[in-house]
Amino acid sequence: MRKEAGVVVTGVGMVTSLGDSAEGTWEKILACETGESEISAFDTSSYKSSRAHLVRGGNALSGQELSRIVARQAVVDSGLRIDARACRVAVALGTLGGELRPLERKFAAGEAAWERPIDASIAALCPPQSFAAHAASEIGALGPQATFLSACSSSNHAIAHGLELLENGEADAVVAIGVHLFSQTEFTYFHNLRSLAPDRCRPFDARRRGLMIGEGAGALVLERKESARSRGARGYAEIAGIGFSCDGYHVTSPHPAGEGAVRAMRDALRRAGASAGEIDFVSAHGTGTFVNDPIECRALEEVFGKPCKVPVSSVKSMIGHTMGASGVIETAICCLAIRDSTIPPTANFELADPSCSVDCVPNAPRRARLRWVMKNSFGFGGNNVSLILKGS
Repeated sequence: MRKEAGVVVTGVGMVTSLGDSAEGTWEKILACETGESEISAFDTSSYKSSRAHLVRGGNALSGQELSRIVARQAVVDSGLRIDARACRVAVALGTLGGELRPLERKFAAGEAAWERPIDASIAALCPPQSFAAHAASEIGALGPQATFLSACSSSNHAIAHGLELLENGEADAVVAIGVHLFSQTEFTYFHNLRSLAPDRCRPFDARRRGLMIGEGAGALVLERKESARSRGARGYAEIAGIGFSCDGYHVTSPHPAGEGAVRAMRDALRRAGASAGEIDFVSAHGTGTFVNDPIECRALEEVFGKPCKVPVSSVKSMIGHTMGASGVIETAICCLAIRDSTIPPTANFELADPSCSVDCVPNAPRRARLRWVMKNSFGFGGNNVSLILKGS
C-alpha cells in the first residue's frame, strides 16, 4: 500500500558556480553550460588541476553569507511568513566543515602559527554550526536548529531531520540548507587522493578522470502538505521517502558491489510506497571518478534491472561536486526538473563506458513527465542517502 507523503517543498534557493539564484542556475543547466574557472586564491602549479567550480568567479563569499542568501531566497520563494510563528520554524543545515580560508590566508602570509594565538574574529569563522545560526538570524527563525556533518550526504541528513520535525509536530516549517566552501586544504586533500579532474568533470564517460570541487549553497522550505495548502502555497514536490545505509567498508571507497547504495535506494522506495518501475528519473551521485561511477551504475542495475532503462544524470558535470551541500542543491534542481517536466543533462559526455551503461541523458536536457524522482547521495565512509520526490 502506498504511503501518502505529508511534506512538500514550497521554496528553493541556490547559489552555484552557474548563478546566484535557483532560476539562474537552472537556466544554465538546461543550456548544458559548465561553471568551472581558474583558481586564483593560491598557486596551483604543483597540483594536478588548476580549476574548480567557484561562486561569482572566485570572489569568495563566507559560509555565513551563503547561508543567509539561500535561506532568504527559499523563504521568499515559498511566500512563508515567519514573524507570527518564529518559534515553530526550524533550520537544519548540512556541510562538510567550517570556514578555513581566513586561517589559510594567515598561515600563507606567515601571520599565524599554532603556537601563537589566532585572532578571535578569525577563529569565530571556523565552526560550521555558525552557518545555521546566521541563516536563522536572517529569516527570523527561532525554532530548533541543527547542523549535520556526514560527508557528501550531510544536507540529505538535514532534509531527513526536517522531515522528522514536521512529521512529529515539533515544527511548522523547516528550512533545510546545504553549504560548501572551497578551500586549499580540501583541494589538497582530493589532489592527494588522486581524485581531481584536470580539466572537466565527465560522469559516466570512459575518459573520466575525476571530480571537480564545486562551491555553493542551496536551501529548501519544507512544510506539511495541509499547512502549505491552507495558505495557498505552491508545492514543487512531495518528499515521499528517504532511505539510509552505511557501507561499513572503507573510509573513502564505496563497497565494490554497491551494497550500501542498493539498500538505501530500496529503503527509500519502500518508505515512499513506490516500485522501481515507477521511477522516471534518477539524479545520480555521479562524481566522475574512475572508481565510484561504475559502482553506482552497478547498484542502479541491481535496483532497476540490467540494463537500467531509467534516465540517470549528474549535474555535478556542470556545477561541480558541492560535497556536503550537494544533497540540498541537487534536490532543489530535481524540484525544478519536476516543475518543468525536464530531465537535466550530463555534460561533457563523449565516449560510452561499458562499465557505466546507463542512459545518462548526455549533453542536452530531455522533456519527460516526472512523477517520481530519486536523488542519490553516496558519501565518504559509506554514508548513503536516497530520497524520493513525488510530483503533482
